[in-house]
Amino acid sequence: MPSSQSNGKMGGKTVFVFFILAIIVLGAIYSGLNSVAGRWKENRTRTIAEQNALRRKANFEKNIEQYYQDFLTKYKQKQYKEVDQAAKAFQTNGRYEYKSVPELHKEALRLLQEQNRIQQIADLQQEAKKIPDSNYQAKFFIYKKLLTLDPQNQQYQKEIAFSQKKLQAEQEARRKKLKAEEEENKKRLARFGPPPENSAWDGSVGCVKEYLKAIAKDPDSLKFGNWSKVFYSNDGWIVLCDWRAKNSFGGYVRSVNWFVIRYNRVIAMKSGDHYRF
Repeated sequence: MPSSQSNGKMGGKTVFVFFILAIIVLGAIYSGLNSVAGRWKENRTRTIAEQNALRRKANFEKNIEQYYQDFLTKYKQKQYKEVDQAAKAFQTNGRYEYKSVPELHKEALRLLQEQNRIQQIADLQQEAKKIPDSNYQAKFFIYKKLLTLDPQNQQYQKEIAFSQKKLQAEQEARRKKLKAEEEENKKRLARFGPPPENSAWDGSVGCVKEYLKAIAKDPDSLKFGNWSKVFYSNDGWIVLCDWRAKNSFGGYVRSVNWFVIRYNRVIAMKSGDHYRF
């Protein structure tokens, strides 16, 4: 015979199983009730919305002549945006064909579009007045926009033609300048070789440092300060350098000099005020 302890364990397990099953069943019931409640609420909301729509439609139908008179008043007062909104009320309630609503609505939309076009032109004309006369590119583009809004406007056409002519002249001037610079650069390269480059690290120019090491009394004492960028002169490529070195008596002497360079070799050293840039 099973012991009372064994029977107790079996009874405990049975209770636990029934407890779990009860939780599952109650959860399913709760979920089902929630689902039913949700559907009821959704149907209720839909019903209320439909009832409200029917009431609005009935009210509109009852007062349709008053709505029509309001529609006509807005049209006569040239409130074309409001005319559009009023016409949509007729559409929503299935009475768009009421009397002259379709014709006046169509005309109101056309006039509204014309109002917007006129306003755009006025805004662009104000913007055009603010553009400097020398800014031909900005003038060209703004008058192109204006011509799109008013294709037959001869003044806009003249402004576009004038700006276009000036832009072409500017482009030709830039082309000639660029060509002249290219020719000048070729001459410089032929006379003086390629321009020396400033070090990306400290701005120094290598051939100048080598030159100073060669002429300094104490090359190991050389210290360099600021360097200018490389310029072009009729003498050659030039760069300004602030440097110090010991003299024959062992004291440091500070100097600021221009160095004239041809074919990556210093050919002359001049005082710091020799060139002006």
